[in-house]
Amino acid sequence: MYTRESILLKPTFNITDDFEKILSDLQANILRSHKKKYNQLIFFKVEEGKAKEARTFLSEVAKGTYSSVAKKLTFKLSNALAQIRKDEANTDEIVNIYLTYKGYKALKLQHVAPENKAFRKGIKRIDEGFNKRDSYENAYNDFDILISVASNKGGDLDDILEIIKTQDCFYSIKEERVQLNYSTQGNRSYYKDHFGYVDGISQPKFFPTPGKKNIKASSIATLETVLIGDLGGENVEYSCGSFLAFLQLEQDQDAFKNLYKLISEEAEISELEAQAKIMGRYPNGSPIKDEEEGEKAEVNFDNDFDYHQMFAVDKNGEQKWHSDEEGLKCPLSAHIRKINPRTQGTNYRNKYRIVRRGMPYQYLEEEGNVKSEGLFFMSYQRDLETQFEKLVNTMLHAPLSNNRAAGSDLLTGKKGIPRILKVGEEEIAITPTESLVTLLGGAYFFAPCISFFKNINRFPDIDASSSDLGETTSSDALNFKATNQLGTEQKTNQSQLIAIDEYKNIKLAPTHFGIGNVVTEKIKIILGVDELPSEKPPLSPTPSETPKDVLA
Repeated sequence: MYTRESILLKPTFNITDDFEKILSDLQANILRSHKKKYNQLIFFKVEEGKAKEARTFLSEVAKGTYSSVAKKLTFKLSNALAQIRKDEANTDEIVNIYLTYKGYKALKLQHVAPENKAFRKGIKRIDEGFNKRDSYENAYNDFDILISVASNKGGDLDDILEIIKTQDCFYSIKEERVQLNYSTQGNRSYYKDHFGYVDGISQPKFFPTPGKKNIKASSIATLETVLIGDLGGENVEYSCGSFLAFLQLEQDQDAFKNLYKLISEEAEISELEAQAKIMGRYPNGSPIKDEEEGEKAEVNFDNDFDYHQMFAVDKNGEQKWHSDEEGLKCPLSAHIRKINPRTQGTNYRNKYRIVRRGMPYQYLEEEGNVKSEGLFFMSYQRDLETQFEKLVNTMLHAPLSNNRAAGSDLLTGKKGIPRILKVGEEEIAITPTESLVTLLGGAYFFAPCISFFKNINRFPDIDASSSDLGETTSSDALNFKATNQLGTEQKTNQSQLIAIDEYKNIKLAPTHFGIGNVVTEKIKIILGVDELPSEKPPLSPTPSETPKDVLA
C-alpha cells in the first residue's frame, strides 16, 4: 500500500486507483482549469456567534443538498475527478470554497487549520517588491471565506450571490465578476491579458487527455507540486487540499506602452521586440528566438526551451544552437525568465513551480469607459513560503538573476529602479518611471478537501479567545525546556496543556468520519510524538511529572 507522500510523488500519466481516491475528495479547478466563460468571486465574513449556521451552510453546499426553491437552483462543491474525466462537462457551475486562517478561526476550527506559517501570518509578507498604494484598496485578507463560481450562464451567478446574501450568518459580502473571452486554436483554448499577451502557456500538466499530441513526459508534474494532506479530511492517506494565493494586480496599458517605446529607442530595436524584452515572450506566446515567430498571427504554445539551448534560424533555414546565459536574447530581468530561470541546477520544476489561474478584470464607469483594469492572479501550491513567496521575494523581485546583475522584474517590479538590458556587447540601464503593475490587495486561502466540508459539523469547537492553539506551529510546540515544575522554565507549555486537555476530552468514536483521527494527528504534531498513549493522560500533570513523563 502506498503512503500519501509516495502517491503525491508519482507522475500523473494515468488515473490509478490511488489517484482516484485523492481526486474524488479534491476540489476542482486546482489541477485543471474549468475553461468557463463567466467567473464569480464572492468574499464574505462569518457573523460572531453564527459559526454553527455557517458550517451547516458550507456542509450543505459540499453535499449538494442546499437548494433555493425560489430560484430553482442547486449548487454543489465540484470535485477534481469528475472535472478531469469530464463527467461534469455539461454542468452549469464549477463551485469552490476557500478559507483564510481568519476563516478557520471564525468557524472555530483553527485546530484543524493547516500548519503553515505564511498562511497564518498573511500575504503582506510579499508586498515589498511590488508597486503599491499607501494602503490596500481591497484588503481581501480581512475576509473569512471565498466562494468561487464558474458558469457558462451569466444569470446563474446572480442567483448564487442572492443565496449567499440571504444567509444571516454572513456579512460584509464583496463580489468580483469576470467574463473570460476564450479563443480556440486547434485543440487549445486561450485568452489574452490587458497587455495583449496570451496567458497560461507555461503550466504544470496533470493527467493529460488520452491521445493528446505534443505532450512530453518531462512536462507531466506530480501532485506534490500543488497538494498537501488536509488534516480535516476523512481519510488520512487520501484527503488533500491546496494553498491559494490571490492577488489583485492593476495593469496600466499606457505605462506598458511607454516602457516598450523607451526600450525600442534606447536599444534601437523594433517595438515588438521591445515588448518581448519586457515579458520574455512575444504577445502571441512565442519565446524570444527570432522576430519572425513573434510576428505570426497564430498563437505559439511552445514551452519546450531553456536558456542554454535557445536557437536562431538563419536565412537558409538552418538551426543554429546557442546559449543565452548572458541575456543577449531574453533579458535576465524579463518577466518569464525571472519567475522561471530555466537554468540547470535550479531544480525549479520540482521545488518552485505553481499552478496559475489568472483572470483579467475590468471596472467600467457609468458611461462605459474603462475606469481601471488588471488581473486577479490566483495560484495553487503545496507550500506558500517555499513556493509562492520564494518565487516573488527571492526570484521575481530580487536584484540578481542566476548570480548576475539584472534588477527586479521589468513587468511587476517597482518603478524608479534601473534594470540592465544587454544589446550586443553593450549594457543599457532602463529605469521605468511609471507603474506597469500595481498590487491593490490579496489574501492567502486554503482549499480544503470536500470531505472536510461535508463533515464540518462533526468537529469540536475551539474558542480562539480562550486558547491560542491556532497560532502554535509544531516547531514552536517542540521548543520547550522541561523541568520538574511546569511553567517555570518551559517556553511553550500552554499549547501542550491545551492538546492534553483536548485529547482527554475528545470522543474518538466517530472515526469513520475521520474526526478522531484528525484531532489525534493534530495533537501528535503539537506534542511532537509519534504515538499517543492508550490510556488518556490526566488533565494536568502533577508537579513531580515532566511533559515527557505525561506521555511516556
